[in-house]
Amino acid sequence: MCGRYYLDTLPETLMEAFSISETPALTASYNIAPTDLCPIVVAGRSGRRLGHARWGLIPAWARDPKIGARMINARSETAADKPAFRDAWRRRHCLVPASGFYEWQRVGRHKQPYLIKPARGDLLSFAGLWEQWRGPDAEPLVSFTILTTEPNQAIAGLHDRMPVILSPAHHDRWLDASTPNARELMTPCADDLLTFHPVSPEVNSPRHNHPGLIEPIASQG
Repeated sequence: MCGRYYLDTLPETLMEAFSISETPALTASYNIAPTDLCPIVVAGRSGRRLGHARWGLIPAWARDPKIGARMINARSETAADKPAFRDAWRRRHCLVPASGFYEWQRVGRHKQPYLIKPARGDLLSFAGLWEQWRGPDAEPLVSFTILTTEPNQAIAGLHDRMPVILSPAHHDRWLDASTPNARELMTPCADDLLTFHPVSPEVNSPRHNHPGLIEPIASQG
């Protein structure tokens, strides 16, 4: 599962990393939580574009958008067949930029949060699905989910799932929803791509959102 992540990169860095010509206004967020509006990259007729979408996919057939709070992740092994995700799997793929993400490990009687980030300082690119929902007399609402897979050996000690992290070489292949054998991309990233360290339990609450959340601390075991 990926239940929290952060993004604090400059727009220029984002543009270069994802080959996009412009970005909307971006604000650094160190504790992105479900239902937040977040940047996603999609393929358009004139190339890639970046926009904001709500984290937690709302199926087009949903009666209530609140369902999206339970759809923040989709298991990559089954997303193509699940009613909530299968239409997006066939038609609407996206990339979710991230500077890192959080996971929790039980240490004694407590759950210790860890920040997981690129070992070499690069941006991460999660594989995602997006959807557009329109309620009665409502503006269209774009939402997304992050695909997950089994953990690599480096992360397995923290959690039994991790986001699908795509290399730049696979961005185009994923964004083209008509590409055959997309499931071949749904694998754990290389063990040496990521590093992690314990962080403050303040990250447990989305009310806290500041750079100190990503700083290492001593484990609270």
